Amino acid sequence: MKSDLSILYKIFSIFFILFYPRQITHLICFGRHRDEVRIKSKIAYYGIYLFWTIIFGILCLIMGAACGMDSTLDKIIYFTSLTHGNKEYVEAGASQRDDDTIYITYYTKKDIDDTILCKIIIDNKFICEPYQLEEVEVKQISKKEWKIQLDEEVLGKIEIERNFVMWKICYMWDKMKLEARDKYENR
Repeated sequence: MKSDLSILYKIFSIFFILFYPRQITHLICFGRHRDEVRIKSKIAYYGIYLFWTIIFGILCLIMGAACGMDSTLDKIIYFTSLTHGNKEYVEAGASQRDDDTIYITYYTKKDIDDTILCKIIIDNKFICEPYQLEEVEVKQISKKEWKIQLDEEVLGKIEIERNFVMWKICYMWDKMKLEARDKYENR
């Protein structure tokens, strides 16, 4: 169902970005019935067309972010926050949960190593404090995968992906192991 809506969103966006800027530009340059020439310069015509294309493109990005179909606008906001703020990383919205796994996603522009991955875990108050993960270790499995362990027990894994100019870091915590650790520590 979501893939059907995604295809519909893409078709609508392409139509919206290509058709309406042309119509508005022709209305401004040639009048309502296209019987007069108000603007004779091709540079002005293409400037007006480019302006309206950018406006409708931004509107499509906002529409896609609002309905959850496109995350491009979110990534632009994360990149701006990382570039102009004094942050090393940015959390990408709310975490997702399913029956066995808790997913938490972050974005960073820094090079990935075990210090930044451990810093993100320690700074997360909802994972570190309740489950007492101050001594957690991060070990690299492959170029794009890391494992999170504490006292030789694997509590989850980290997947890293390059997104153009940023790194996407996805923490996948094993919910059962975290809850078992919480029960053991609260005895």
